[in-house]
Amino acid sequence: MKSFYVYEHWRPDIDLCFYVGKGHGDRYRDFRRGRNKHHRSICRKLSRLGMCVEVRMVSSGMTESEAFALEVQRISFWRSSGVRLANKTDGGEGASGTVVSKATRSKHSEHSKRRWQDPSYRQTMNNKRRPELTDEFRLKLSDAQKKRFADSPDDLARATEHCIRLALARKGKPGRALADWEIEALRARRIGVKASAETRSKQSTAKLGKPRKPFTEETLAKMRAAAAAREQAKRDKFGTEVRRHSRIKECPDG
Repeated sequence: MKSFYVYEHWRPDIDLCFYVGKGHGDRYRDFRRGRNKHHRSICRKLSRLGMCVEVRMVSSGMTESEAFALEVQRISFWRSSGVRLANKTDGGEGASGTVVSKATRSKHSEHSKRRWQDPSYRQTMNNKRRPELTDEFRLKLSDAQKKRFADSPDDLARATEHCIRLALARKGKPGRALADWEIEALRARRIGVKASAETRSKQSTAKLGKPRKPFTEETLAKMRAAAAAREQAKRDKFGTEVRRHSRIKECPDG
């Protein structure tokens, strides 16, 4: 039978509790998995100050229901004292070790896929995830990031290392197949956008020496149809048939 405990995360810079949690095993010292944005923000701030989160154990050796009850009490105590906690709820919720069956996961997946087929739902969710940013706000974000890396070379080194690890992890792995609506959204986003001369030069250099993949039958059919349409447009424009001339190499007799 699992033994549960209630713990608190404290900020050593102001000597104050900022989070109350319940768990078992090593949960009390896990500062990433399952933590909300507010909690992670405080952890990053302490890291920049050269400090670590202080863990204080309230009580241990309890059943899960006892730990839930104590968690609710501690959260209520701190909030009634005027402390702003990173906890988003009043505590006492959750179910440790809950295993979701494959059938249930499959139902959730199918339901989510059906909802994403609705253009209005996709637009609403995309606006929540990626709100439209003005050029002025993008510039502020860029300046803030540059200043952060300039002031803290360690952050730049960690970010660079993280990008390298991601690139190595993806190397040789096929990308996720895009849905039809995702492809259409990408195409619509590129309409009217022209690559700069520098970008085109980089793309050309990257392709040098690399064999081109063979065209599929579908692509070849599209290319033939496009060529035929161009020929027809020329005929309509000039009023005469445009003929293709081929050079014939004559071999001398003998």
